[in-house]
Amino acid sequence: MFDSSLGGITSQNGFWLRGIDGTGRVVATQAARLYFWPDTSFAEEWEDLRFIYPEPELQAQPGEHCIADCAVATKLRGRVCHTGALWLHPDHRGGLLTSVLPRATRAYALTRWYPEFMFGLAKVRPSVNARNVKRLYGWPNVDKSVQWNNTRHYGDLDFAVVSMTPEEVLADLAEFKPQAGVPARAESSRTNKEAA
Repeated sequence: MFDSSLGGITSQNGFWLRGIDGTGRVVATQAARLYFWPDTSFAEEWEDLRFIYPEPELQAQPGEHCIADCAVATKLRGRVCHTGALWLHPDHRGGLLTSVLPRATRAYALTRWYPEFMFGLAKVRPSVNARNVKRLYGWPNVDKSVQWNNTRHYGDLDFAVVSMTPEEVLADLAEFKPQAGVPARAESSRTNKEAA
């Protein structure tokens, strides 16, 4: 979705943020991409593999397929922003950047595109429950699940779909307090965020 070598993402429909520390070392990244689906939905784009590949008939490997088995997948239509590719350096995982970077990404996407929906994909594991996802990342809605099977590098994957409306983005930003709900380990004071 965010790999420009596969095509589809451009500077007009995508961006990425990076966080750097005082030494110039990259310690965090996250990306966002805008989709325009007036006559289709995430469920259709996912199951046809068009969400992943601009030309699935040429780019997908034999047997690769996706299944959308959650109600929200059909509701995500129109101008839809997908955020993902969240990466944090091991020194910063579980700290303040865990909560700040997803919100910064959504805030910038909201001011840049004002989509009808924002969503992300969270790998299904025991920690992916509505309470943890809301507390750490701000996503108020968690719906399971969508599967991506026979992937080129990762085998079979199962994701929860996290989503919110622009109104929910604004409400989350208004109530967010950087210290609230963040694990006890403090972030380094030398961390800066830079938009790329």
